[in-house]
Amino acid sequence: MVVPRNKVLKRLTQQGIDIAIASLVWCFSYALRFDGIPGEPHYSTMLLLLPMVVVGKLGLNLSFGLYRNLWHYTSLRESIQITLSAFSAAMILGLFRTVGVIGVPYGVVIIDGAFYVLGIVGIRVVRRIQVRRQKYYRSLGGPRHSKEDGAEEITRVLIVGAGDTGYNMIRELKGSGGLGWELVGLVDDDPSKHGTWLHGYPILGSTNQIESIVRAAPIDQVLIPMSVADPAFVRDLARRVRGAGAKVSLLSGMRGLFDGFGGHGGSSTDLTVRDLENVHEVQATLLTSMRENGGDRGPVLVTGGAGYIGSHLVRRLLENRHRVRVLDNFMYGRHGLDDVLSHPHLEIAEGDICNVRDVVATVKDVETVVALAAIVGDPACGIDAEATLNLNYESTKILLEACKFYGVGRIVFASSCSVYGAQDDDLLNENSPLNPVSLYAHTRILSEDILFDRSRDWGCVEPVVLRLATVFGLSPRMRFDLVVNTMTARAVVDGSFQIYGGDQWRPFVHCHDAAKAFYLAAFAPSAVVDRQIFNVGSDRMNYQISEIGQLVATEVPGTIVESRGEVEDRRSYRVSFGKINDYLGFQPTYGLRGGIREIVTALEEDPHLRGYDHPAFSNVQSLRSQFSQAPGGVRTVGPGVIIMDPQDGQADISLTEPGQRVRDLSVGGSTG
Repeated sequence: MVVPRNKVLKRLTQQGIDIAIASLVWCFSYALRFDGIPGEPHYSTMLLLLPMVVVGKLGLNLSFGLYRNLWHYTSLRESIQITLSAFSAAMILGLFRTVGVIGVPYGVVIIDGAFYVLGIVGIRVVRRIQVRRQKYYRSLGGPRHSKEDGAEEITRVLIVGAGDTGYNMIRELKGSGGLGWELVGLVDDDPSKHGTWLHGYPILGSTNQIESIVRAAPIDQVLIPMSVADPAFVRDLARRVRGAGAKVSLLSGMRGLFDGFGGHGGSSTDLTVRDLENVHEVQATLLTSMRENGGDRGPVLVTGGAGYIGSHLVRRLLENRHRVRVLDNFMYGRHGLDDVLSHPHLEIAEGDICNVRDVVATVKDVETVVALAAIVGDPACGIDAEATLNLNYESTKILLEACKFYGVGRIVFASSCSVYGAQDDDLLNENSPLNPVSLYAHTRILSEDILFDRSRDWGCVEPVVLRLATVFGLSPRMRFDLVVNTMTARAVVDGSFQIYGGDQWRPFVHCHDAAKAFYLAAFAPSAVVDRQIFNVGSDRMNYQISEIGQLVATEVPGTIVESRGEVEDRRSYRVSFGKINDYLGFQPTYGLRGGIREIVTALEEDPHLRGYDHPAFSNVQSLRSQFSQAPGGVRTVGPGVIIMDPQDGQADISLTEPGQRVRDLSVGGSTG
């Protein structure tokens, strides 16, 4: 595995700082114990043992995994690891002192251990505070610089590319007189240009270092010339820049920016309902209905609220006395909400996330939207690419526009860790490069981009993105097309299951814990979650598929596990979840063993669940039924309802049962 150079330098820097702290603390402990420089033989012992103590502490730190995560993600967990590492070092020194191997006073051992913990925890806390302070300023629009009091604000700019296009952009910038823009420098991936200057401006590094450059300068706006041709590269670069707290503009030249392309303000077409509040018809109908339905605190809208995760989230919201509105087309049935349908704080709206009228009707008086509805999973998204793009991407635009118009405060969006795709064995965090290998992952990335790009200048609608680990566990709307669930069901019912490949890495999270994460993100302070991306899961629950099989076989004795060499799913990734723990205090309640036992018990007690291969328990099978095409252009949508697709592109509706109510015929399922 090749570790990026900048990551190696960061780790070496961290280790170097810890070595310096360990050295200083060791000498300080002797000075404190002996009220100054110790005399012989203690002075010689101090110098003799110094390198061994430092190397030993560094080795213990490595064994406790202290350099796997960035320092600004240091949490209570890392602090405990540091304490355990320091305690182990003190115990080893004390043991050697007791048996007479070394002549170190016990007082030195105790002082060294205590101050060593304070030193290396303290330096990490300082780094974390520094990063959070930077993010806080960016949440207010970023640090601004003015030429003098009362002068216009200056936007600090970084240009990507130190070639001809970058040179021409600098000339245009100088020729325009700046217009409030201050060029800080450029980045370029040609190593020979690093450390040089272009037209009087420094080339600060490569695009691989852009996050650290943006944060260190700091940069307010990054300009990417359209001559950077690879769309995938541009999308990934823009995502990383936004994650570092800066804005992004894709331009053919600086004049496009000065003319308003990608500028500060919103478009003149960014209309909200408040712009029309003096119109009589709006006052008499729309605003009146919003006030009547609103109350002191608007309801929480959950799209896909009857789904695998949504059914858990709706219950958590109701238990905490929130008003809840569910938008779902009930493709997978209503049983996910059966026992709460009569709850006085629950509203059910049967409709579709691709239908503008349905979305607008359910959004208009809510404060927070949790967007769960989608076609979820790689196999399900592969059934009908057009339907997948409509439901997983176009619907995001509709929802976001409706939220903007009605002044919704926050959208919490369900994305997926599958956006990381096929990676090496390094732990991936929210700023890691993305490598989607499926249509599902692509639609999640595209939707993330839309949320962050279109909401940036509106001054409302706070987007929060949760990238879910692979979900498992028991739910009111049960699924058996998920790896843990299907292995467990096959083990209990059939006594055997197959594993393809087995060395692929996946992170896991229980559906109940996933719902908890959405709840936390929905109600956290804006300064903590606005425009943030969080991986949802636990570092302890990164497993290889073969390990999952072993766990299931252990919980269901006698299970036969058959390994197949061929690999159907190329995804493999290990994910770090330190950020959501640090920012939201999220800790999963369920482990894999507990989740497997829970499913085993349910299968043994409920005969209905033993039919795990029924389409009701599978997104893939349900969608195949929904999308099935018969000869002559007949598409079956639901029981007794079909759509005829004539050549003119219009749809005729036919009911096979007299008096049957027509539901919305667009397909928009619940999340899983």
